[in-house]
Amino acid sequence: GGAGRWSAQLDADFNVLAVPCGGYLMGVVVRALREDQRRRADGNPDLLSANFTFLNSSVGGEACEVVVRVLKAGRLVTTLQADLEQRGKVRVQCTAMFGKFGD
Repeated sequence: GGAGRWSAQLDADFNVLAVPCGGYLMGVVVRALREDQRRRADGNPDLLSANFTFLNSSVGGEACEVVVRVLKAGRLVTTLQADLEQRGKVRVQCTAMFGKFGD
């Protein structure tokens, strides 16, 4: 499928030494991933694993965009990539796997 695009405003209150805390940025990315899966008819709802790479410093108090791409959609597991972009640069990249926990 195509890429999903999600907008967010990074709150400067979560800055540590002038840049947003990594855990806060991870939360922004995971929220976009979950929302993307929720909106897909074939989406798997539960986050199974996530790997984050911090490529460039983000800027608190400014807008960002999270671009979500499905790398592989399976019946049991869906693998996604999400890029948190700001000022035309990828700041955080995530590869995540979603599935379904038992009923």
